[in-house]
Amino acid sequence: VLWINFCIAISYSGGIYSQILPWLAATPVLATLLVSHRASVFWVIVSLSSVIFFTFYFATLAPLNDLHGEWRGLASQLGLVLIIFLFTWLFYKSRASLLKKLAISNVKLNARKEKLLAQHREIQAQKSFIEKQNVLLRQQNAHIAAVNKQLELKVIQIVKSNKTLEGHWETLLSITKSNTINFGQLPEA
Repeated sequence: VLWINFCIAISYSGGIYSQILPWLAATPVLATLLVSHRASVFWVIVSLSSVIFFTFYFATLAPLNDLHGEWRGLASQLGLVLIIFLFTWLFYKSRASLLKKLAISNVKLNARKEKLLAQHREIQAQKSFIEKQNVLLRQQNAHIAAVNKQLELKVIQIVKSNKTLEGHWETLLSITKSNTINFGQLPEA
């Protein structure tokens, strides 16, 4: 839109002799500041093409002849300076604002990073504690398994002893029931 306005104004104000022609230089600057570097390359090509077009197409057109041309030139050049200043100032303000937001974001991210690192250290400490506890539990488990094995052997021994005692008990009962003791019939004889 800006470029179209410049071209229309240049066409009606003297072509290559127009005081508005330098304003075409503002479009690549504005594109760089407001859009991107790629857009500025495009607008440099468009601006250069426009200057070449106005040079050859309006070659026979004489410059405007008015009584107050110096004021018009002054107004044109001041306008160019002011518009470039305005857009550069807006770019600077937006850049400063974005850098401030970025700095705040970086502070927040660093705080989160520190918090995460603290949590990581705590988790590592807990992991180390849990690993030590697991080693201790495995040792206790092995000890308990050994004690269980010993208890099983004792139970087997007690069962054998119990069977032997039952045999002796039966022998005592049979002795107490009978009137005579026949030593040749007892199992120990």
